Amino acid sequence: MNLPKSPDRVIAEEIIERSPSVALRVTGENGKWVTTFITENIAAYGYSKDDFLTGKITWTGIVHPDDIDELVTALDTYEANGVDEYTTVYRVIKADGTPMWVMDNSNVVRNENGEVIYADCIITDYTDTKNNLEKIGDNLRQHAVLNDILQGLHKSDLDKSLQILLDRTGVYLDISRVILFEDSPDHTQCKASYEWCNEGISSMGEFTIDYEKDLPEVADDLKKYGRSIINYGDIPEGSADEFDHEGVIAAAIFAVYIQEEPFGFICFDECIKERQWDKATLVFLEMK
Repeated sequence: MNLPKSPDRVIAEEIIERSPSVALRVTGENGKWVTTFITENIAAYGYSKDDFLTGKITWTGIVHPDDIDELVTALDTYEANGVDEYTTVYRVIKADGTPMWVMDNSNVVRNENGEVIYADCIITDYTDTKNNLEKIGDNLRQHAVLNDILQGLHKSDLDKSLQILLDRTGVYLDISRVILFEDSPDHTQCKASYEWCNEGISSMGEFTIDYEKDLPEVADDLKKYGRSIINYGDIPEGSADEFDHEGVIAAAIFAVYIQEEPFGFICFDECIKERQWDKATLVFLEMK
């Protein structure tokens, strides 16, 4: 029986699908993996999700032939030593024949006898990092955020998956506050349904916002563009009172949709730093 997905799970899945990283789950002997789950954004590599799920293509089959033996040896060593979380770097071959460096962050799940049941993997393009080592720190932190999202999807507490996403994103950005707002049925108001606060930042608690009265410019941006980016010093006049009430001096706000229907928005609030939102941060937040 197919059960309906909760809003939290749908949101988390949509975020993963829009991210630059591919998530997959594999079973079987190292080097002979069977793919049981993979995100549709594998299309960025030129392949389809069904190619892997039907067995037409295997993950082993797209690993660069010069890297496969070293990769399998490393994974066999991890398995023999009971290492369940590890990161590997290797090349894959895209459908057009282009080699691509990837970082593979994997988490292994074992049965009561210590045998590996499956491995959950986050695959991220590592090509630029390979040529620009100072960016490694940022990529690793983004990796951790996406990895937590994947782990949340496979747990029964689906509310927790969204909380993990917001919490880890807040920590990664060192932002003041992250709030998920849920729209009223008529989409004229929204209420705070989840909040994460950084150290020293006061919680706003439960509160309701009237779009037209409290955030007219933000509401207009969300309808037109799906986001509203407000740098320090650029708070729109019609929304100034609400920003002042919340103690916010800059914000990045993104609309949330479930099955193409408006659900609300996620707000990344800055209450301390004179933040100017840079392109790299916005790309990470949108995960497109």
